[in-house]
Amino acid sequence: MKNKYSILIPTFNRRKYLEKTIQTVLDQNYKDYELIISDSGSTDDTVEFLNQLKHPNIKIFIPEKKLSEVENFEFILDKASSEWVSIIGDDDGIAPNFFKTLDKVTEKYKNIQAISSKAAYYYHENVDDLYGDRVVSYNYVSDLLIKKNSKIHLLMCLMGLKNRNDIPSLYTTGVIKRELIEKIKRKSQNKFFHSIIEDYYSMVAILFETKHFIRVEKPLFWVGSSKNSSGKGLSVYENNKNVESYLKLSEKVSEELHKVGISSIYYLEAIYKHPYISNFWKSKFINIFTLAYAYLDIQSRRNTDRIKTDLSIPNIISIIFQEVKNKKNSKVSFYFYIFILKTLFFFKKINLKMIKIFSFFKKKIYKSIFLTINSNDRKTYSSIPVCNEIILKNVKKN
Repeated sequence: MKNKYSILIPTFNRRKYLEKTIQTVLDQNYKDYELIISDSGSTDDTVEFLNQLKHPNIKIFIPEKKLSEVENFEFILDKASSEWVSIIGDDDGIAPNFFKTLDKVTEKYKNIQAISSKAAYYYHENVDDLYGDRVVSYNYVSDLLIKKNSKIHLLMCLMGLKNRNDIPSLYTTGVIKRELIEKIKRKSQNKFFHSIIEDYYSMVAILFETKHFIRVEKPLFWVGSSKNSSGKGLSVYENNKNVESYLKLSEKVSEELHKVGISSIYYLEAIYKHPYISNFWKSKFINIFTLAYAYLDIQSRRNTDRIKTDLSIPNIISIIFQEVKNKKNSKVSFYFYIFILKTLFFFKKINLKMIKIFSFFKKKIYKSIFLTINSNDRKTYSSIPVCNEIILKNVKKN
């Protein structure tokens, strides 16, 4: 009999964090799941550690050859056999009552195929250069379940009005029905991933193939940030430099601009690599809005700490304008789209302030139900499993 959930962990040389990630799954008081781990060529003691694991829900796979990061994702995805699937990083984790919360969601929305959840954040040691001294950010202030339009959210992501944490991804913060994954693969040369930026590609593929998704406002995942996280710096390009041609970056997007680390450019590259997405998403209209947000994103950065390359801000802006020219968009129309986005961002800012005020009073009224932790105390919050224990002790309503 197949399990209801498959939790997949592709790993490489991070036994230190992997142990804690696995613990967050095994600590759940739940049985109807499989935990699949794929180690691709680790040279530390990861394999020895995995060989010691004896648990009926754990399945371990060692590919015959060293795989790139994205190839390991594809490899482990093929091993999932459950109704619902999620891939998490080997420095991430799942939050308390993960499976029980999902059971409630899937029971209420029987025809839905994609679920997105709010995330909690854990900052492992040695990432102060990017995140300062923060350690944990967990904000549970709502039990809302909201049905959302997939295509509208994809458009809003390209415009910067929504971000990656607002939509379903196959990689940490999303849970996807396996039949949807198989449908996408059948229409995509039997491969799910067609870009080395796995999370952004999965978001585009899922949103394009669905009409709606369910948003869970309670944090279900921990997004971990560690020194060698794949999203940090340019490591993702190095880890995937020898991939097959179908995974290489699209020539329709500037590689220099892609390496800067702008979300809208990641989405755009994923769209160009998608095998069967409709022409609307590859149109000049989408392209210019995407570049307009990239321009505003870079202009808003007060320093270069969060820029992944050595390019200066003026250099990046110059590349953006060159991309505008290459797509035969005029500067006048480009600035018009920038004006539209600035207007939309103004209203978004007001809306976010209203939400913060509402959340503040809600936490005061329902402080015994909801919980917020934002701390730089590494001694108290020494690991993600420890954070889960603290949350379970403090949240009285599950």
